[in-house]
Amino acid sequence: KNGAVHALVGNVGHISLAKEAGLVLHGDWRLNIMSSYTAAIFDEIMEDITLSPELILPQIRDIRFAKNVIVYGRQVLMTLEKPVGTGQLTDRTKAVFPILREGGRDILVNSVPTYMADRKAELAKAGQIGYHFLFTTEGKQETLNILTSYEKGWTTKKAVRRIK
Repeated sequence: KNGAVHALVGNVGHISLAKEAGLVLHGDWRLNIMSSYTAAIFDEIMEDITLSPELILPQIRDIRFAKNVIVYGRQVLMTLEKPVGTGQLTDRTKAVFPILREGGRDILVNSVPTYMADRKAELAKAGQIGYHFLFTTEGKQETLNILTSYEKGWTTKKAVRRIK
């Protein structure tokens, strides 16, 4: 435990390990929680859950448990077991997809981050209670600018001008 109190759990195989260590469990988006049924199961053993980023607002609204929603970040597109050997891939449209190292794997993330600051009112109506940010390629100043943009609820265009 070494002073840790909380564990962000993204794999069902880690639940018993974290519980045995006496940690407070929080469900990560990697659990792929997409329904009230699944949310109810995890709600029994976790403090809160982060919903799948694939859900749309009406689906988020329908889940009635302590939940978090990813409001900013580059979504994971693919996990590669064998290293690609480069820090990014470029598609035919010239979009650049960063590749992150995680353990011995390469993680391909989207070229454009999700940005939902301009949807805060809709999220509040959906009963969303926590905001989850996925910072991957951002530096310190860009991270601070993103958090400020979100706090102020700036539209996407205004935030992009502010972030850069």
